[in-house]
Amino acid sequence: MTFAARTPVHQADTTWPLGVTLRHGGAHFAVAAPLASAVLLFLVDDDGAERRFPMRASGGVWHSDVVGVRPGQRYGYRVEGEWDPRKGLRFNPTKILVDPYARAITGDVTWDASVFGFSLDEEALRDRVYMLTPQDAPEITPDAGWAISSYDSLGQVPLSVVVDSTFDWGYNTLGFFAPHATYSSSGSLGEQVHEFKTMVKELHRNGIEVILDVVYNHTAETHRLGPQLSMRGLANQEYYHLDPNAPHEYVDFTGTGNSLNLEAPLTQQLVLDSPAYWVDEMHVDGFRFDLAPVLARSNGYWRWAASRGRGRLTFKIPLTCAATS
Repeated sequence: MTFAARTPVHQADTTWPLGVTLRHGGAHFAVAAPLASAVLLFLVDDDGAERRFPMRASGGVWHSDVVGVRPGQRYGYRVEGEWDPRKGLRFNPTKILVDPYARAITGDVTWDASVFGFSLDEEALRDRVYMLTPQDAPEITPDAGWAISSYDSLGQVPLSVVVDSTFDWGYNTLGFFAPHATYSSSGSLGEQVHEFKTMVKELHRNGIEVILDVVYNHTAETHRLGPQLSMRGLANQEYYHLDPNAPHEYVDFTGTGNSLNLEAPLTQQLVLDSPAYWVDEMHVDGFRFDLAPVLARSNGYWRWAASRGRGRLTFKIPLTCAATS
């Protein structure tokens, strides 16, 4: 493949599909952030240097085309908007955010003050937040978490990676499309994707089906005092169940600090697109859904409505789960 330019040049184009799509001469980037006031795409080079490209919004999706992007390019997003956790708004442009649709993720979280969207004194940070368990949150002063952090998180958080085909997937999920790079013997800049495909191909060749254990009920961003790594900084009110009486708090059906909000169309699309990708591109054979009943919950109740029709009681359940925990 030949590329039109060595230096990336920004162009704005269509909004879909979400994530990164390689095109002749470059790549198309699209990320959903409906309430953001601005989104910047950052390309991060091997020497750590950043190149920033403003994105254009269409219907809540921010998008741009960048000429010269190649497979293996590391990238992230910085998102501007209102910071008011009391209203469920947690935009902070000093945080580099992982693309929810990233096909590969590289790097680890370095636990210091820069990975959090809010400002918290170092003693509380060390003694409480590092534990990242919901039980710890009430031990912190009720006023904690209101002031915005000014620490830049570049170099302290994972980055998304452009891959040429087309699950950071531990139990605390960060990316629903990215194979967990730690399990790869070949690398983390897209090599883990090819290695996963090769593994599935070899298992199939030997008559073994692949069932993927998927965790769509929560993410690694945990409770209200957790790190700001991805969805929290992009569309907090859409991706997560928030307490309607106290939107700074996360509804915790899972025991991990947060719960994905499958009532929101944006989240529904994510959870539908992810297994479709694993079947169509990675060729897995099926799924086991962790805590599947949680996906059908809303503010502490099952999301179903009972109605009487033709003399019998019927139930309407918008989301059917294929497996239980």
